Amino acid sequence: MEEDIVEMSLRLADETEENDSDTNSASTSEEPFDIRLPVKHQYLNSTDLGELSTHSLYVDPGSELSVPVVVIDTVLLPGQTLPLQFTDQSCVDFMRAAGEKRTYFGLLTATLENDREEVEPELTASRTGTLFQVQNITLRDQTLTVQAVGRQRCRLLNRLPFSSFHEHDFMQLKFYSMLTAHDTFSLSKSSTETIAGWLKNWLQKWFDLSRINIVMEQGYTVFSYFVASNLPVGLEEKLKFLEEDCTDRRLRMLWRTACQMSGLACDRCGDVKCEVNDLINLSAEGNGTHFVNPAGYVHDLFTVGRMDNIQMHGLPSTQFSWFPGYAWTPLSCSNCSAHLGWKFISSKLLPKRFYGISRRSFKLARMEDSTSP
Repeated sequence: MEEDIVEMSLRLADETEENDSDTNSASTSEEPFDIRLPVKHQYLNSTDLGELSTHSLYVDPGSELSVPVVVIDTVLLPGQTLPLQFTDQSCVDFMRAAGEKRTYFGLLTATLENDREEVEPELTASRTGTLFQVQNITLRDQTLTVQAVGRQRCRLLNRLPFSSFHEHDFMQLKFYSMLTAHDTFSLSKSSTETIAGWLKNWLQKWFDLSRINIVMEQGYTVFSYFVASNLPVGLEEKLKFLEEDCTDRRLRMLWRTACQMSGLACDRCGDVKCEVNDLINLSAEGNGTHFVNPAGYVHDLFTVGRMDNIQMHGLPSTQFSWFPGYAWTPLSCSNCSAHLGWKFISSKLLPKRFYGISRRSFKLARMEDSTSP
């Protein structure tokens, strides 16, 4: 099998379900939430400057190219959509100018490295990233918004120092795509088909069989990225899936992770917040969706129907809501106060409430890690 490489007042959450139910009981016209809305990113409310591309671009495996690069604290997989927002005038000018010449950019995951405690961590970037295609650019009040989609894996040919990097800085870096065949670790074809079948059955908890079949028809590589984007793992583990060169190996890694996970835990203190079965799909893209806040910080969000031992901050707000019709409230871990995500509530939509967890704020609670309360 061949594989292409080419981001107040404190109130405890004791009010939880009952209070929300009381608030929503007056509603007389509840309707299911339209899962097609989140991927449209209507909260950006920008003036459309027009689509830059109407078809998918593809770089031939083995080619080398120089592209502008975005280095941010997120992992983008091929097939995933990505909203970006820029307020710095130099970035706005650069993106507009670059967008007129090309629609391909590179994204690398920002990492912090610190070998000595007394030295400030140095901002570096992963060697493996994703080429993304800009689909449109929008502008409003000197804020530039880019909506893009991941296309192909890419790998950095020449590592350059990123000590002066800040989010959304750019450099011209050289990339290549590489065709990787089976290695000595790869599974037999029948084993690959078996594992893909197991993952297919596992995905039916959240997706219609017809949706899964459409993805599988595009091949095991595309299917592996789809599974990886829907596994509720932290950023580091998601990056490992992207870095794996062999589709067979990636599928095996994904199945091993799916079998081991039992819940989602706070990344800082390890307190388990919910079970894997509490995941709910509220986006047409899948369980995991990228969103951007007014400051341009990108969040890779998972949605769940229940969370334990959390606290809310402030009052619900509908401003810049990633889920139209819902009001959001920031939430944190009651055990260590780490920010986890947001609670979303609505009096007119179903579900009446759910929680969005940022991928950088949680880690998997694996079966061997689980302990009784």
